[in-house]
Amino acid sequence: MISICCQPRREYSVWPQLAGSFASSLIAFNTGCLVGLPSSLIPQLEAELDPRLHLNFEQASWIATLYLIAGLPACLVGGYLSAKYGRRRITMLAGLPLFFSWCMIAVAPSLPIIYLSRFISALAICSTHPSMGVFVSEISHPDWRGSLGVIPSIFLALGITKAYLLGFLFDWRTTAWCCSAGSLLLSAVMWGMKETPYWLVENNREKEACQSLQWYRGPTYDITEEINEIIDKKKEKDLEMDKTSDLSQTLRTMGSARFIRPFSCAGILYLLAQWTGISTMVFYMTNIFQESGSSIDPMLAPVIVAGIRVFMAGLASFVLSFASRRHLFVFSAMVISLSAATIATFSYMRTSGCCFNSTMQDSLGLLPLLATISMFMGHALGVVPVCQLMAAEVFPTEIRTLGSGICVAVATVANAINAKVYPNLLNLLGFHGTFWVYSGVGFGMAVYGWWVIPDNRGLSLVKIEDRMLRNGTQKLSKV
Repeated sequence: MISICCQPRREYSVWPQLAGSFASSLIAFNTGCLVGLPSSLIPQLEAELDPRLHLNFEQASWIATLYLIAGLPACLVGGYLSAKYGRRRITMLAGLPLFFSWCMIAVAPSLPIIYLSRFISALAICSTHPSMGVFVSEISHPDWRGSLGVIPSIFLALGITKAYLLGFLFDWRTTAWCCSAGSLLLSAVMWGMKETPYWLVENNREKEACQSLQWYRGPTYDITEEINEIIDKKKEKDLEMDKTSDLSQTLRTMGSARFIRPFSCAGILYLLAQWTGISTMVFYMTNIFQESGSSIDPMLAPVIVAGIRVFMAGLASFVLSFASRRHLFVFSAMVISLSAATIATFSYMRTSGCCFNSTMQDSLGLLPLLATISMFMGHALGVVPVCQLMAAEVFPTEIRTLGSGICVAVATVANAINAKVYPNLLNLLGFHGTFWVYSGVGFGMAVYGWWVIPDNRGLSLVKIEDRMLRNGTQKLSKV
């Protein structure tokens, strides 16, 4: 037991937790810049006069897909490295190759260099994805974990907005130079943070864990109960483990209810969220507005949508402090489903001429924009925050970053498939048919979320782990 850290008061400070959450969320900010870049990059390269840089829409899909293909192994390897070497250290190191990849895009003389730079940027940033939400979750007090856990989604929206706005104002090379600074900021800010107490305890560095937890809670807070709970849980696991190798223990955990139950919640939700149309719209938003028949400037519309997404992501931090995660997720998923159906219906009626004349089409020209805004509002308000919170909370400490990495890897595979087959879906089903499919997935996601999402508000990560194991064992025993 740890008793040397006992302090006379029970008042914790939120500011160190905010600082750590902001630092880790710069991962999401840089990710937003990377995933938002193709929306302006692709139209500009389609209009490029230099034959070495000019591309068609089929080639454009590789700009999105290569990023996602590289992200798959990066998430898995990053989850393992984060568990072995620490969340903070892996994040700091990733900033340097990320900066190099932005410089490559900015000076790229040909398409292969752009493809290569996207591949390198994905290896760098996706290796940190498993650490991001876990870092925030492991430094946060249970009372604040829900609100602080939403900060990465706010920063993601800010990064996408930055990429869209720069793409609207400048050419793609200038946009790349402007975005490169974020990678250096990520490394610099994370250098000033402390490693999470959970990782330090897991690696038998209890004294440093005590110092870390005291730093994140403030000098006047009595951390005795919290640090002892973490240490006792580690000792309990050590007694259950035999002397097999770390790899054998990890594989055994992955095949047990300790992994299966959390993954059935967080992993499947992550997977379904990629097929609701949001990921496609992030990569191809300018082209989608051109296809949908919107009356607004296709280059300006993404900026408007992204700005509203930032507001909704900020609102989610407030809403999750008191609202049920299950109810919020289901409501948001239904908003996405209805919005995708609206876009599909508008496109079908416009292209078929059914019930539409030129006057009606002009008067309803803003409908695709409003429906798109609704989709991103639902995504930012309930889907992204809840998915990130689930992945960061529900896995056991020893595989928390690996489990989170697997969730992100599964989502990355689904996203890569979606980005690559989107042009084929357009040819096969048409624009309206594709978005009707997205609407159906959104509805299915709402139903599944109602069934699996637990309410972990106010619980420590140790208590959440015990609860997930208990529920998972009960469910598996019925199969």
